[in-house]
Amino acid sequence: MSITLIPSAEAASLRITGDIETKLTIPADPSFEFGGEPFMHAYYIALSDGSLLKAVRHDEPRWDVIIEGAGTIEIDPSGKTLTMHWGIEWITLATNCNASAVAQQSTRNLPLFHPELGNLTAIA
Repeated sequence: MSITLIPSAEAASLRITGDIETKLTIPADPSFEFGGEPFMHAYYIALSDGSLLKAVRHDEPRWDVIIEGAGTIEIDPSGKTLTMHWGIEWITLATNCNASAVAQQSTRNLPLFHPELGNLTAIA
């Protein structure tokens, strides 16, 4: 069970073949040039196995694996396609325009022992 992702820069779409057969519209603006530097808009792909991918919509697509889920990801040596070897139930796309957030892992005081609340002893 697997799916293959095939982006199309000129059509602004992502074709999916395999267990899921569909064509999705890429929610990113086309590439543009600013100050002589080319800027390529990226978009994110979330898969039901827990994988999170970043893709760049351009004549030469680029794939970045942000979070590797349960499946095995295989990027074609030419970089044109990405194959996910796993039973995928759903896939979703999101734009790169400030539409993502990452949970920050930090330690916090337990409310039971919070120094500002004055309860520094455990309940017996």
